[in-house]
Amino acid sequence: MSWTTCAKGIDESSCQGTIDFDKLKAGGFDFVIAKGTQGLQGVDPTYVERVQAARRAGLLVPLMYHVLTVAAPVDAQVKNACDHADSLDLDIGLDFEIDGNTAAQALAFANGCWARGRKVVLYSYPNFMKRIQEAVTMEQLAKCVDGYWSASYPNNQKVFPPPDSVQPWVPAVFHGRWLFWQCSGDGGLSAPGVPGVVDHNLFNGTVADLTAWMTGTKSEVGS
Repeated sequence: MSWTTCAKGIDESSCQGTIDFDKLKAGGFDFVIAKGTQGLQGVDPTYVERVQAARRAGLLVPLMYHVLTVAAPVDAQVKNACDHADSLDLDIGLDFEIDGNTAAQALAFANGCWARGRKVVLYSYPNFMKRIQEAVTMEQLAKCVDGYWSASYPNNQKVFPPPDSVQPWVPAVFHGRWLFWQCSGDGGLSAPGVPGVVDHNLFNGTVADLTAWMTGTKSEVGS
């Protein structure tokens, strides 16, 4: 597949300031992933407002993301994430990258979200994932989540979409398969309607494929 045919999006939070989602849509973007929650009780202050504005502009919103913290009980983090995801009927991107995070925590979080009826996509980056030593638990985690969201910047590409010759890094337990790819390079890129810079992402498929994934059940990506 040529990356030019993939659905194109951004992941963002209130840190980006006020985004003009109509301009983002007109500029060729298809989806938005919004920061929702973090840890035990944290919630991004403009989460609901930003998701609703993106939807009004005609953008798909496949996920809100939750930052998994180390010390807070996982079951309480599941409740925080799912309560806010449920409010807007969103699945969850699990931001798994803080030193001290373990595969066991991520697996417990994913299982808890599945019990609440939410799909979970695992987000991380190569240097962090390569340090995880829990091989058996990682195999279980790969089977539990609905795909891998790779923060991977080969050669720190600053072109979007990247050349077709460039591929994301994917942990071995996912057997080369990825669902989303944060590919804009460290620091992000400019985008229409976004103050400053923002991370750019690809979905591993077309807009129609992304729509189908959003409306489907667990895809067994990790099986």
